[in-house]
Amino acid sequence: MNLMKRALSFFFALLTLPSAAAAANLIFDNVWGHAKVIVYELPEADGRAEAIRYVEAMRDELKHGQELLDAAANPSSLKDKLKDGFVLYTTLGEKSNLLRLASLKLGWQVAGGSFRWRDVTAPTAGLRLIVVGKNPYGKGFCAILAAGTNRALAGINATPHGASSYHVFQGNQFLREGNYDEAFISRERVSQAAAMEDVNQFFRTLRRVHPNLLGKVSADSYRSLKEQTAGGVTSKLDASGQILMEDLASLLYHAAAYFRDGHTSVDWQTSVNEWNARGKRFPAFRLRFDNGRFLIAAAKDPTMVDREIVAVNGAPVLEFLGPILGRQSGETLGFRASRFLWNEPFWYYLTNLFGAGAQYTLRLRDAEGQYREAPLETLNFAEYRTFRDQAREPFHPNDRGTEVEFFDSGATAHFLLSSFHFSAEGQKRVDHVFEEVKAKGARNLILDLRGNGGGQSNMAEHMFAYLYGGKFRSFRLLRIKASWEILPDVAWWARPMVFVLRGRVISHSIAENSVPKPDAFFPGRAYLLVDNASYSMASSFATMFRDYQVGTILGYETGGMPNTFGNPHHFTLKNSRIPCTVAWTQNLPPMAMPGDDEHGVIPSVPLSDQKLTEFKTEKDPALAFTLRYIQSGAASTMAQQH
Repeated sequence: MNLMKRALSFFFALLTLPSAAAAANLIFDNVWGHAKVIVYELPEADGRAEAIRYVEAMRDELKHGQELLDAAANPSSLKDKLKDGFVLYTTLGEKSNLLRLASLKLGWQVAGGSFRWRDVTAPTAGLRLIVVGKNPYGKGFCAILAAGTNRALAGINATPHGASSYHVFQGNQFLREGNYDEAFISRERVSQAAAMEDVNQFFRTLRRVHPNLLGKVSADSYRSLKEQTAGGVTSKLDASGQILMEDLASLLYHAAAYFRDGHTSVDWQTSVNEWNARGKRFPAFRLRFDNGRFLIAAAKDPTMVDREIVAVNGAPVLEFLGPILGRQSGETLGFRASRFLWNEPFWYYLTNLFGAGAQYTLRLRDAEGQYREAPLETLNFAEYRTFRDQAREPFHPNDRGTEVEFFDSGATAHFLLSSFHFSAEGQKRVDHVFEEVKAKGARNLILDLRGNGGGQSNMAEHMFAYLYGGKFRSFRLLRIKASWEILPDVAWWARPMVFVLRGRVISHSIAENSVPKPDAFFPGRAYLLVDNASYSMASSFATMFRDYQVGTILGYETGGMPNTFGNPHHFTLKNSRIPCTVAWTQNLPPMAMPGDDEHGVIPSVPLSDQKLTEFKTEKDPALAFTLRYIQSGAASTMAQQH
């Protein structure tokens, strides 16, 4: 019995540990973001000074303060300086020794004025190449920006790039892009046998790891899903008996989403471009979501903007969008919609939703409830990208990290928190924000969790202690599945206990506890701003805020439910290298409330497109509404009424 108690306490401690990520495709933006140094290696030829000035400008604009090295100035120091990752600006050819070392595994050829690599053959002179290479001085990788000449290097950062392993341009004209993994192997197709092995691995892993995989589906429907997925593989085979990676990913996206758990998902992505989108069609609009409705946020036909789409070709809009929404893992429609809209072009590409017919007719409804029919133009990808570039991009309210701003002469603090990822530095930043709030004498605090995808419970509890002085807990009960698969996600000293308990779901009750009140404890009025993308620990924090009656919640239903799954285990399928996740815990909120396994946290002051009409011209309408709400005294009136 004592051993079991110790095991349960141990598992609860594990919930604060971040999951280990599995290997997947190398992405240029990721490697660029982690690079510590910028180095250039440029030949003594025409345009060298111009190229150096360009590199210096890019350092100042994009990586301000980072060290900038000339590889030719002190080659003996490069090994030590570049061992932790670097960005290389250079030219193609034999004159760049650093490029030669970093690209050994890539295998391109430059000869006779031509560049040859994979299925690309192009004149070297105007070529621009943006790729991930192998760091010859360390264990990781490097970001390479290379051009045919010094002069062609200037402006290379302006070419569309980032979400792939490599990008090839002739001047500004796109030629090709694609992906490879950490072994520099590209996987564009797999055999039927390899695909079926991956499908079996996918379902087998979900059954072994998830604490309640069939909680929302029947055993019969689960068997049908497996059969449907296997049949889908067979139906997508080409003449050589292989399946495209995107087709396999699409089948698995649907399978993962079937379980209605946002932590159990497929995470395969590719950047959409003119090459891979050949023959596919895209709509001449961009969408937004508002409490169960899809509205047009931007369109080539401006008369469509702000209209609700009721139907497409006679099919209700949710039915028409089913091939996309049915591939979004998530408990709520709002969260599935937010996942779709975060990368709208990718989902039109993957499903080719608008490629089935030449004509589409929308049934639209305006704010007054008036209906009209409107033809929808579809575009090839080049046209669609031009439309997206010209249209106003959606506002993302919380993509600046952790920061605070003040309104009304310091009376109201707006605290933006984009994640609950735990780190000592992150805790210090939270501490500093509350110290700023106290120093300013703010009476109102807006805690903004819109777009916050979650993190660790200890980070959430650290913040909650600044808002609530009594005893509290983030969850009242945890159900935990012990399995071989989660071993990489736990500390080494805990792994023997996983072995003892593997295959079992263990329930662990958690008591409320008090913590020392921080010096910068906030005693004023607290407001929580949430939306459909407030997920995982962010929606659990909103549940704590609700259950302990800390303050007023404004916004939209959270993406996650109070009764939720969590702690995603990352795994990669053996043959396709498709990355996936599966939850291995089930978390119940501090207090049991009706509907906690049916919907997200519902704000006490719900927002809608109609309610925000007055603030439509503001950069952030929801924040503008919240500030007005505080200023008008509506909050205090509501408190008196209760």
